[in-house]
Amino acid sequence: MTMHNSASVLQRYEQKLCFAFAEAVFIVKKETPLGICAKQAAEMIHSYLHDATHFAHHDDQVNWLASLGYAHGWFFTTIRLGYMKGNLCEIPDIPVFHTVNQTKLHEKKERYDKMLICALHSIHIAPVSGSPLWKEAYEISEQIKRDLLHSRTQSDENALLTISYAYGVLDCGVRVGLYQIFDHAHLFTTDS
Repeated sequence: MTMHNSASVLQRYEQKLCFAFAEAVFIVKKETPLGICAKQAAEMIHSYLHDATHFAHHDDQVNWLASLGYAHGWFFTTIRLGYMKGNLCEIPDIPVFHTVNQTKLHEKKERYDKMLICALHSIHIAPVSGSPLWKEAYEISEQIKRDLLHSRTQSDENALLTISYAYGVLDCGVRVGLYQIFDHAHLFTTDS
């Protein structure tokens, strides 16, 4: 595929994700702790979608892709946990970026892979063992581990998207209280 085709795949992905997010609605009361979590998550999704648009305008497909994956991971988690109601778009298969610096792409994918592994080793499940939230946190962390393994069989483009998505899922889980950070807090978008 040509650079034009990979950019058009990213553009369609961004449009679908932005539309899905714009159509989503909060299903928790905004004044409650859950509502505050939902509002913070929505702000993060909006911020990463804004970043994606910025990178698209600067023809930076690598960071455009990573930002979309991260936003999608956050959005998925808010819906999965019941903070928002909406329809998710599918994660596309990303064609090879022919005109992108492949070294930059590979280095970013490798760096994000290492950061996500470190992030997974820097958290504990926060809810009480056996509770529905503990089960959810456990299932999410196991899915992230499976995503990491799967990313090793993908092209660098698709691996970066998978890793960015999984990192967004984990980061949102930390922000809403599924996980407690015990080390490397700088790997998460929290104030702790």
